[in-house]
Amino acid sequence: MLMVSLFSLFPGKVLAEPEDPRDNKSPFGMLDFLHWEHHWNGHHYTAEKAERAVTLMKEAGVGFVRMDFLWDDVEPARGQWNFEKYDRLVELLTKNNIKILGLLNYNATWTGGDWNTTPDAELFAIYAKAVVNRYKDRVKYWEIWNEPNQSIYWAPQDGMKAYTALLKKVYPVIKSEDPTALVLLGGLASDAAPSLEQIYRLSGKEYFDIVNFHPFESPLDPQAMKKMKLAYEAVYRLMQKNA
Repeated sequence: MLMVSLFSLFPGKVLAEPEDPRDNKSPFGMLDFLHWEHHWNGHHYTAEKAERAVTLMKEAGVGFVRMDFLWDDVEPARGQWNFEKYDRLVELLTKNNIKILGLLNYNATWTGGDWNTTPDAELFAIYAKAVVNRYKDRVKYWEIWNEPNQSIYWAPQDGMKAYTALLKKVYPVIKSEDPTALVLLGGLASDAAPSLEQIYRLSGKEYFDIVNFHPFESPLDPQAMKKMKLAYEAVYRLMQKNA
C-alpha cells in the first residue's frame, strides 16, 4: 500500500526513463552490503547469495543501491588492482536495472593505518580515480567515505578538518575523470548540522555536489518524525545560508 501510494504521488515521473542511463527516477533505494565476501563477515555474500539478493531488490521495486567499493578490496597491495568482485556486482546490478551509489571508503591494509583512520589523501585519490575510471559508464554518483563525523568510522575526530582536506583532494580527481559524475558528501550521522557547518567554515563548499546525511531515529520513539523533520530543517537552513 505504501509503495502504491508513493507511486501515485509522482505520476509519470517515476516510470519515465531518465536521460542518463546511469540514473533512475525511482524514489526507492536501499543500502546493501553486497561486497561482503570477507573472512570478517563470514563470507556473507557468495556470488549465489548476491544474485538472490538483487533479484529480491528488483522484485521490490528498488531503483538504487548504496554499495561500498572498498579500497582494501580493489587495491590489496600498492599499485596492484583487483576489480573482479566489483565487476561482477556492477554487472549484476546493471542488468537488473538497479543503479548504483558508489561509496569510496576506508583505509587499505597496506597503508599501515587502521581501517577507520584518516587516510593519506594522495593515495586515496589514486584509488578513487581508478574506481571511477573503471565504472564511470555505469555509476554516476560517488560518496566520499561514510559518516566521517563519527569516531567509529573516522579517527581521530578533528572537527572535520582532515575530512574536508580529503574532499578538496578527491573531488577534483573524480571530476577530471568524469565531469558528469555527482559527488556526495559522506553521510553525516546523528546531529549532522554542526558537522556540515564546519565543512562550510573550512571552505569545503565547492568540493561536493550533494549534501548527504543519516538522521537516525528509533521507530519506537513517538517523537521520531518530529526529530527527523527538525534535523532536515537545520541542514536545509545551512545549505540556504551557504548557497
